[in-house]
Amino acid sequence: NTNTPWHDKGDDLRKALREFQAKVTKWVLVVAARIKLYYLRARAFARTDKGRKVCGLAAILSFAVLTRKARAASALRRAELLAVEEVPWSQFLRSIERKGMVSEVLVSSSRYDFLMNGMRKYTVPAEVPGALASKMLRSGVTWRRARP
Repeated sequence: NTNTPWHDKGDDLRKALREFQAKVTKWVLVVAARIKLYYLRARAFARTDKGRKVCGLAAILSFAVLTRKARAASALRRAELLAVEEVPWSQFLRSIERKGMVSEVLVSSSRYDFLMNGMRKYTVPAEVPGALASKMLRSGVTWRRARP
């Protein structure tokens, strides 16, 4: 009926919301009671000899699974680091002048890790006087830091 005043529709909405809230509240209370029941059963089971054995085995298995995942992740990270190619310092300086060629630069005290055209690369910064570096860049000379 569209002829009813707007406040009647608001009352219907409030009533529906209260009913929904009551249903949700009951559902939450039932779920909380079941969780508490499972918790109490598990706690009682853990106090038995068989329960101690099962809990100990579960803890050992969980630890083994977690350490295996950590080892696999670190092995993957090592493989990523080994796949990185070194770029001469001069090429890095030329590349950063071209917009979009170098991205995601990670600067440390000993090297710069970055993405060049979507591939992981790194370079070792060379301590060269600015005038000499710009002269070598203009002349197209490729240069890198000497390894000690």
